[in-house]
Amino acid sequence: MSTKDADEELARLFLASVLQTPVTVHDKRSGASTYDLEISYPGGRRGAAEVVSTRTKKQAAQLGAVRRAGYTENRRLRHTWMVRVPPDAVISMVVPVLPQFLAELELAGITDLNRNRYYGPRMHERLRSLHISSCLASPATAAHPPGFYVYPEATSAWVGDGEEIRLFCEKFLAHPDQSDVLDKLAASGADERHAVVIATQGQLGLHTAVDMGLTPSQAPDLDRCIDWLWVIASQNLPARGCYWTPQHGWATAVLAG
Repeated sequence: MSTKDADEELARLFLASVLQTPVTVHDKRSGASTYDLEISYPGGRRGAAEVVSTRTKKQAAQLGAVRRAGYTENRRLRHTWMVRVPPDAVISMVVPVLPQFLAELELAGITDLNRNRYYGPRMHERLRSLHISSCLASPATAAHPPGFYVYPEATSAWVGDGEEIRLFCEKFLAHPDQSDVLDKLAASGADERHAVVIATQGQLGLHTAVDMGLTPSQAPDLDRCIDWLWVIASQNLPARGCYWTPQHGWATAVLAG
């Protein structure tokens, strides 16, 4: 399943759970681009939903490369390594140089290497040149013989009182890159038009705020073609999200599975 399909499936399940009405895929990728999901209300009323992710093209490309790389076994190594890389790292360039570099770390007795620990200027320059943030070794097992995983580096973010959800979505949906969201909803002819934002961990502050169940205190300033706003944290179930309607304001919900 592509990331786009996964985002739409998460949104479909979440909306159906909250609205307690059928939600189906509308855009069949048949060539004519249209809104993603259709909501079928009793009595024939119809809702249109367009799903958009906060995942950037660079993040999506790196995540796809990480998944394709998977776990790499290597007989030169004695440990199972977790290697973190920054957002600008090209996975296909990092993977080939890791066996030599990790073997050298093992020979030097280093099993936990990161930029916050000082190992001398040469080592830190080498980390920068290889586009590596940190390396952590653990004992090899039958399930994970000597080798390594490569993952995007962990990030941190300040989380406030939930207002960042509203502010982010206002700016995000007003950006020219998301103009097709508004265009598809405006052209849908539906009785209700729903914008669904999938908050990925690349936007850690937003993702964390949604996952913590926070909500803004004010109504969002949105284009008039948006009747409902949904923000869903992209993760394995249970997944938490929040939503806004002009009639009832902000609310939270959890999709348990």
